[in-house]
Amino acid sequence: RSNSSSSSSNSVPILGHMAFKLLQHCGRWLFVLALVVAQVLFVTWFLWAAFKIRMYSVKDFGYIIHEFDPWFNFRTTEYLAENGASKFFKWY
Repeated sequence: RSNSSSSSSNSVPILGHMAFKLLQHCGRWLFVLALVVAQVLFVTWFLWAAFKIRMYSVKDFGYIIHEFDPWFNFRTTEYLAENGASKFFKWY
């Protein structure tokens, strides 16, 4: 009789320990999953912010490329070559 009562009392701590280990293992994976989700959210937010920053000038000034317009560069270079630097700086 003492064997049956001792085996039932011993099974509770073993089950408790197994449950704790399982919870600890699942908790670790939940923590890793939460970190991965947070990283994905931050990277997505950074990409969205980068896109919005790049599209800011398009929103304000339209689709005309002002800074790197090859035709403008060609015309100014042609004027500089034909008329010289002094006239170029007065013209521009």
